[in-house]
Amino acid sequence: MLQIKHVSKTYDNGVQALQDVNLDIPTGMLGLLGPNGAGKSSLMRTIATLQQCDSGSIVLDNLDVLSEPHEARKLLGYLPQDFGVYPQFSAQTMLNHFAALKGITRTGERKETVQGLLAMVNLWEVRKQKLGTYSGGMRQRFGVAQALLGNPRLVVVDEPTAGLDPEERQRLLNLLSEISEKVVIVLSTHLVKDVRDLCRHMAILNKGRILSFGDPQQLVAKMEGKVWTAIVSKHEVDRYRETHQVLSTRLYAGNIAIRVVSDTDPGPNFSAATADLEDGYFFVLKNPPASESLN
Repeated sequence: MLQIKHVSKTYDNGVQALQDVNLDIPTGMLGLLGPNGAGKSSLMRTIATLQQCDSGSIVLDNLDVLSEPHEARKLLGYLPQDFGVYPQFSAQTMLNHFAALKGITRTGERKETVQGLLAMVNLWEVRKQKLGTYSGGMRQRFGVAQALLGNPRLVVVDEPTAGLDPEERQRLLNLLSEISEKVVIVLSTHLVKDVRDLCRHMAILNKGRILSFGDPQQLVAKMEGKVWTAIVSKHEVDRYRETHQVLSTRLYAGNIAIRVVSDTDPGPNFSAATADLEDGYFFVLKNPPASESLN
């Protein structure tokens, strides 16, 4: 269990990145959703002991993460959004080096660990290939391997699927899903589909505040029967925004498909739509609660 209580952070330039954040995260995967600039990376860096918060506490099981960062790092795996590699070294050499830094000093144990992790992330066949030749997805899988060194109890991954093609994205998500059966994984993303496909729990963060926390399916259930869709011309969109609560819009065959939320039939041209997690996400962003709420 990862417990985050009343965590706040304001940077020197006056930006309040986190405002009284509270989360209780059990074993499994938490999807942390929010638009760019919501505070996701600030929260991830704080959990990963890369920066101090102004107030609050973070406890992993019985360990105070903020007051004992060196002990916390022994239990932590971290994959930042931009995971840099030394391009001239092979995956096997680099992971062996990281394992030594992690404290796996016995040669036999380190060799076994490195081999096992490279096999787990499906890089064994290319283990001697230079990291500079790896695709984006291969580099991210190598990043997962280094995050798993030392059998961490908490794994923090920040925007891991950004820039990946669909096949690599799915391969990486399947890997994270398998790992989450035994540890706490905090997955930061702005892609709703990543959370929909993977996460038992989700939190929506915006402007440094937690707007919603709970089961993704519960959020979808709250939207059932309230989502409607229509195809309108581009010049009509602004008018519909004035008269309806528009959740989202997308281009459709030269026109615009709009989705709105309404307890009753919103009028001509609209038809009932099946609610999905993206509808719930946009609804929460557009209707932030006065204080934290559970789905």
